[in-house]
Amino acid sequence: DYQRPWEKHFVILQYDQRGTACSARLNSKRHGFEESLTVEQHIRDCIAIVELMLRRFPGRDGRCFILGGSWGTILALHVAKRRPDLFAGPIILRGICINTAKSEKLGSDFMVESMQGCGLATDEAEHLAAQGPNYPAQTILSHRALLSIAGGMEFENLERIRAGRPAPKWQLIFKAAFQAAAAPELALGDLLVAKRGLLASLSQMWPEISRWDALREIQEFPVAIVVA
Repeated sequence: DYQRPWEKHFVILQYDQRGTACSARLNSKRHGFEESLTVEQHIRDCIAIVELMLRRFPGRDGRCFILGGSWGTILALHVAKRRPDLFAGPIILRGICINTAKSEKLGSDFMVESMQGCGLATDEAEHLAAQGPNYPAQTILSHRALLSIAGGMEFENLERIRAGRPAPKWQLIFKAAFQAAAAPELALGDLLVAKRGLLASLSQMWPEISRWDALREIQEFPVAIVVA
């Protein structure tokens, strides 16, 4: 919904990255699909999609803007660095990840402290935090579920835990499932393979993502960056 005002002025394109939603359902059974789940392949995918979009909607100067959040900030930085000619600039980043290891440490510390402050048991949170940042795929999902309860993923949950009313895990699972089921572009088959595709992506890509350090990877940048 937050993008609707932009649609008055821009053509907004969102796509299912390989391994997610419709992409997972249509491609997960193809030979070699899981091996294709790499950061490099995601960069190539995004560039190809941008090029396709600009052929269909060339705009005023044949360029566009790119937005990214969380892992998408890493992808957007890679793509804009490789093909700055595609973008009118600046690239807009939400929840930018500068250094994955430091980000995971900050998130885990916040999770434990927030749960302690609310009187919740922290044994599981401390166990998960001790495994970072080189988590197995399933552990990442468990970590993110607790981080969400602790208010580290959404402002609504942060306000709840600060008020001493943390959201129960079942409620967050139901909310996520309801939002996915209500999305008109997702069919039942997409929902059934969603977790499998996510676990495959994390298993293949997290070892590389966990080593991400933007200050080391990107010394100079050809496009302006706005952090929203």
